[in-house]
Amino acid sequence: MLIGMPVYDDVEMIDVTAPTTCSRWAGLDVELVTEKPGLVRFRNGFCFEVTKSLKQARRWDAIWVPGGDVTALKRLMGDKVFLEFLKRQSARAKYVASVCEGTMLLAAAKLLDGYTATTHRAFIPCSPLRFIPLDAGHRRTPPPLPSPAAQGHRHRGGERWHRQRPAGWESPSHGQGPRE
Repeated sequence: MLIGMPVYDDVEMIDVTAPTTCSRWAGLDVELVTEKPGLVRFRNGFCFEVTKSLKQARRWDAIWVPGGDVTALKRLMGDKVFLEFLKRQSARAKYVASVCEGTMLLAAAKLLDGYTATTHRAFIPCSPLRFIPLDAGHRRTPPPLPSPAAQGHRHRGGERWHRQRPAGWESPSHGQGPRE
């Protein structure tokens, strides 16, 4: 299986490195592409090299869209070339997935129309006006969600993690821990 990941300057490091590492451990191929091949900067300043452009991407079995800095996302949400690329690849892919704010890129490309999705709660205010209904994913008891099969081939990483946390737990990245 070939998993494709479009990356961009100020992409979130863990959204790229963790799925790439785990996929390769599982014997899956991962292809990173970007608008212009060369050095790509993670959100924290580290750089990595991507040798393929969007035009050089092979046909992917799965597409994984990582999140990133809000300024980078805003730029890409208005980039017709990037959004058309996502549409083309997702039309041929068996699975379409995102993590955290990558959901906003899929929504901007109209790939989540008719689906329920989750994203980081900081992005909730911009979604209802422009895209799709989103669930902040940080409530004590999340609403029941349809199975992945009922959702077609759309999967979101943040939702899976949230639904496996113990009841009463808030995201540690927001300075809160277990409630008593």
